[in-house]
Amino acid sequence: MLKVCDIPGILLLALLWSPTFLIVRIGIHQVPPISLTILRLFYGAISLVIVSLLLKKNLFAPLKYFWRLLASALLLTTIPFTLCSVGEVHIDSSTAGIIEGSTPIFTLLFARYVFRCRDLDKWQVFSIFLAFIGLLVIFVPTLGDGDPTSSFGFFALLAMAIFFGFGFVFSDRYLKEIPAIESTTIQMVLALLILLPFGHFMEQPVIDVHPTFGTMFLIFCLGAFGTSAAWI
Repeated sequence: MLKVCDIPGILLLALLWSPTFLIVRIGIHQVPPISLTILRLFYGAISLVIVSLLLKKNLFAPLKYFWRLLASALLLTTIPFTLCSVGEVHIDSSTAGIIEGSTPIFTLLFARYVFRCRDLDKWQVFSIFLAFIGLLVIFVPTLGDGDPTSSFGFFALLAMAIFFGFGFVFSDRYLKEIPAIESTTIQMVLALLILLPFGHFMEQPVIDVHPTFGTMFLIFCLGAFGTSAAWI
């Protein structure tokens, strides 16, 4: 149940997260999508490690849950962040944000039908139906524009929302024992390590990417604030 004291945190999260799609859209004009995701994770991981050290957090104790953390890193970070960057090559940032807004719907579906940890009332079922109608309203016009890449971008971003939805329920179910900062820091580092080889072999070594200072600053903000701070 949502409490009044939760609202400021939710508004802050919205403030931190909402510009991410615009920054990704700007960044992919100079940085390939996987390399952009690697830079995002790098700045996010560095920021979280610094915060953990300043707060004297023990990052080794949670490693007894390594496989759960690894799974969560894949579900919540590596895969959806990459899908976001790849999808926005073909879809504008505002549409990407709307599609990402379907994440709570998939979260409810996974919580009810996969993890069996939540019941749905008739109004929630009705809201899910309306949400899918909304997604069709967004998607159907892309079928008629003659550009198959638009459909690819839509499905990539929809897959991002699905992974987020599954990952949120998985983390809520299996990572409650780990404090937020330690859990987020370890997941961000793992996600970075997982993605580095893919960027190297599928695009180019990330050290060979040379965006402008302005774009690099935006990517830093994306990692430090839109990713690490928002995740916490």
